[in-house]
Amino acid sequence: MLDSSGTRVTGGTLTGVTASGQPGAVSTSAGGALTHYGGFLGCITLLPGLDTDSDGLSDEIDPDNDNDNLTDLEEVGGGGFVPNTVTDLNNPDSDADGASDGDEAVAMTNPQDSTAFLAVTEVAIGLSAEAMVTWSARDGLSYNLFGLDDLNAPGTSTLIANVTAAGGAAPWFETTAMADDVLTGGADSRTYFVEVAP
Repeated sequence: MLDSSGTRVTGGTLTGVTASGQPGAVSTSAGGALTHYGGFLGCITLLPGLDTDSDGLSDEIDPDNDNDNLTDLEEVGGGGFVPNTVTDLNNPDSDADGASDGDEAVAMTNPQDSTAFLAVTEVAIGLSAEAMVTWSARDGLSYNLFGLDDLNAPGTSTLIANVTAAGGAAPWFETTAMADDVLTGGADSRTYFVEVAP
């Protein structure tokens, strides 16, 4: 809790937000599970109908206006990315590439570049029932490549490979990664997808 004298107390289950000499600056403590708003902060909403993500919370009290799994503070400060990159707190996909800003934060791809997102980019079929799968990647990240033979049974995907990417230039260290998949068991087609390894 930050009281009117500027003293911060943390460690409890309640986060207190107070203002000294209203309408002065407000500070919050991130240590609590509940939030108490002192003074008239949180008692009135100036634009109650402004709800960018239609989640029932007005933007004034919603910590994530666009529901992209990045807080508004992370978006305006760029702290969800390395390097720090500011994103649009009212647009879940700042660069309109089909990957949300939150997904790009997980994949560590550039949320301001519509050509930069995690995706399989090529599947090259060889002569001996094998496929070389290539995807966009970032230096130092580990990726899991999965194969799926039946689109109607998504729970039956198989881990093909775990690959750590290498290469790329600063600041985003963009590169590609690849893995070889031998088609076995009579599979005549396979769908591939990739994720950043947990």
